[in-house]
Amino acid sequence: MATEKNSTTKASALRIRLTETQLKKLSTQKRPERLADGSVAWMDNPTLEPYQFLLDVAEAMAGFGVYVGARGASYRVRRKHEGKFYKLVVAPVADVALTQAIEKSRQLWA
Repeated sequence: MATEKNSTTKASALRIRLTETQLKKLSTQKRPERLADGSVAWMDNPTLEPYQFLLDVAEAMAGFGVYVGARGASYRVRRKHEGKFYKLVVAPVADVALTQAIEKSRQLWA
């Protein structure tokens, strides 16, 4: 039987597909959760803790996701290089369209 910590870790690794409008509305008050059928439910986040998740976008590189904190949401990429993990902040979600963020993430890792 998996512990709550393990199930939380596994859940955060799931890729979530959001529209541009949904991305712009991200906040620490509610968090998206992918359901078994692939749809997204918005769950309360009573502690207002920051969270992150991977985006389900075919054009995006592996490790492309979103971090949501008290000051807003940002696109990020997490990659492994020579045995170490690196995180790059690509751009604020409020300022950049998803397609632009994907292109910028490719340029940053080129």
